[in-house]
Amino acid sequence: MNRGNVALVGLVILAVVIAVASPAGARGAPAQPDCSWTGVWDTAFLDHTGGEEATTVLQATQDGAVVTGAYDFRQGVLAGTAEGATLSGSWMQGPSYRAPEDLGEFEFTMAADCASFGGRWRYAGDDLWSVWIGQRRS
Repeated sequence: MNRGNVALVGLVILAVVIAVASPAGARGAPAQPDCSWTGVWDTAFLDHTGGEEATTVLQATQDGAVVTGAYDFRQGVLAGTAEGATLSGSWMQGPSYRAPEDLGEFEFTMAADCASFGGRWRYAGDDLWSVWIGQRRS
């Protein structure tokens, strides 16, 4: 299976897990009445373990409270649940799409203007969080 297929399978698995685990009432509620996570986001993140800083484009889609997305950096994918202005969930990326180095969790908070978010991410099993921010492109 090539990397693109692995990423797609991973995204589908994450979306199904989140959809099944989410309370029924949460699935129908948008993140904010006038805000959606759907769109193209220019993002940047810092890796606390080695100081690596990277930028990547995130393409996200929101369906009710469930948000899925794909980003350029190492053909990454994410899936999460939006509640109010907060989006939290899991990410994974190549080359292995497995813990400890290519899998983890994230938490984003949408700004009131719906045009940017501040957030954090970490590797699976890690206690330390790193910064992940984004600016809506479209």
